[in-house]
Amino acid sequence: MLLALTSAIVYPDKLLAWLSDRTGRCFTRWHVLILALVSIGLMIIAIIFFLPVCYKLDRITPFLMVGLLAAMRFGGWLTARIFGFDDD
Repeated sequence: MLLALTSAIVYPDKLLAWLSDRTGRCFTRWHVLILALVSIGLMIIAIIFFLPVCYKLDRITPFLMVGLLAAMRFGGWLTARIFGFDDD
């Protein structure tokens, strides 16, 4: 669940593009912003509920997950720009 929320935070545009392909609906930048904010809120709620149950889970874990996935996305973007790969 945390990984899915992390993906929705870092890749909201890809998630909405996938959803748009399936539904035929057009999503704008406001939808991307709303999806990211809702995902962040759900991540906070999930961590609050998971902390008493999973004693090894730390409060910093979601930040590390989002940061690592964001760094991977930035690395992919940078590689595509340097070597001229098509991102689509």
